[in-house]
Amino acid sequence: MHLHALRFTVFLVAVSLSLACARTETAPRAAQPAAAPAGTLVTPLNDRDYAPGVLALLEGANHSVRLSLYQARYYPDYPGSESNRMIEAVADAARRGVEVTAVFDTSPWRPSHDEENQRVATMLAEAGATVYIGPPDVQSHQKLLIVDRDIIVLTSANWSHFSLNHNDEVGAILWGPEVGRHYSQYFAARVAEAEPWIPEGTSPAPLAGWAGPEDFGFPSYEVRRVRFLDNQQYFPKMREAIRDARESVLLVKNYAYYYGEIHPRSRQVDGRPADKLPETDLLLYELADAVERGVEVRAIFDHQDTPDFRKPWANRTRAFAERLLEAGAEVYKDDPVVQIHAKALIIDGEEVLIGSTNWSFEGIAMNNEASVLIHDPQLTAEVYVPWAEAIFESGEPYIPDTPEPAETNGED
Repeated sequence: MHLHALRFTVFLVAVSLSLACARTETAPRAAQPAAAPAGTLVTPLNDRDYAPGVLALLEGANHSVRLSLYQARYYPDYPGSESNRMIEAVADAARRGVEVTAVFDTSPWRPSHDEENQRVATMLAEAGATVYIGPPDVQSHQKLLIVDRDIIVLTSANWSHFSLNHNDEVGAILWGPEVGRHYSQYFAARVAEAEPWIPEGTSPAPLAGWAGPEDFGFPSYEVRRVRFLDNQQYFPKMREAIRDARESVLLVKNYAYYYGEIHPRSRQVDGRPADKLPETDLLLYELADAVERGVEVRAIFDHQDTPDFRKPWANRTRAFAERLLEAGAEVYKDDPVVQIHAKALIIDGEEVLIGSTNWSFEGIAMNNEASVLIHDPQLTAEVYVPWAEAIFESGEPYIPDTPEPAETNGED
């Protein structure tokens, strides 16, 4: 049975919007901070907790909502679905005067993906939101929500039926002005490279203070450190984190690709050395080195046996898994009934990686992605380790067998 670490029963309590701490606008810094300060508050938001948590934040938004989404789906035939309610909550916020800005991914090779995103983009624009479509040459794979500037939600979950109702997903809310400043600058960069879906029709609303978790009744942890792993900052900081592992590494991933050769899209990345191996291959070698120095490495990947899903067990993930096994790691396939869509890594039971970044060449070297590495032993031990262990318990050890169908292109 699949277990979930945390349940927010307080979401049904009315949200108080009386904010006590007023604050003036702070000018953006010349450079983004590399990390949030010690004591940053973090609220776990995994699996089925994500949608009600986001709804509570959207319904309580005071002055601004900013979205940067890879995938948003509105289902006319299912009016009460979770993603419909979230999209409608964003539209309602715009109608009541909240400044709403949204950026959606576009794809040169998935017309249906664009059509669905554009359906939601039009709904929000008609409600008064400012909407942008990302550049077609850069996949905008992040799943980022910013409420009232200083409430940040990062997750692996898309706004779709399977992500919100069936998949294993990992996420968190980060609270505070330093986190807000960082992701406000990150969001501004995504807007700058995007194209308006409908010309801007509103002016930014003045900021009038910010909310904290206590305003929503959210249980939260005052964490020791949050490191930002935006876009191509992900790989060097992830490699450093694995190298620093002393006792254990838990990897819970939708997939991880081993290429074994220079990636054919490598030359599309400006400034990239011609002989550099794909970052996922290099992370595999880091995990193998960790095993060699005595670190317990355990990994579990999504495995679907039905033809309804994009890939049952991608050849490149098989190659990654088999090389991890050869290095001495423990490797598992997950329960095929539940899709792992999370992109999580837990180090020494003390820090957890969450966000949108898949272990593929595009995910690490090319896409727009938003992930964080949160260091806090209490939060990790009480929430994210039990969440990961429940997924391992529902899976089974991977034993190499006969080849299975090759993967298709694209990100989830």
